[in-house]
Amino acid sequence: MTPNQEYIEANPRAQVMFIFILLAIAFTGWFLNDIYESINIPENPTVEELELVTIEYHKLIRYLTIANFIGGLIFSPIFIHIGYRTLKHREFPPPGTAVLVRSKIAKGKMVLIGGIGSLFCGVFVWIGFVVCLVAEYLIYEFI
Repeated sequence: MTPNQEYIEANPRAQVMFIFILLAIAFTGWFLNDIYESINIPENPTVEELELVTIEYHKLIRYLTIANFIGGLIFSPIFIHIGYRTLKHREFPPPGTAVLVRSKIAKGKMVLIGGIGSLFCGVFVWIGFVVCLVAEYLIYEFI
């Protein structure tokens, strides 16, 4: 290793947590897809059948809203914390960060852009939640 190249070593605990997070996301996707595929729209629906389909879509959007809320609670603070620490220390990954693989520590202007981007990601994670809330409200108004 040359003096200009610093590395941070992989954290086995972070790797295990990452696998559990991926499994949770996959299970959530499977669950929501199962609900989506169970919604049947008849060819020539009556008003009652359309109301039943609307209720099923409302249930799907409610689950999407809950999933986005939980995702926002988990990922938004992580993005904001990493972005803040990246800007504070002017290096990425910031000191003390648990990484999945051995990573070279980057410094310079691109790190600042990455830190700002991470802060924006922490805020934008909530956009999916807000969109689902609006959709749920609109569907509720029509039921």
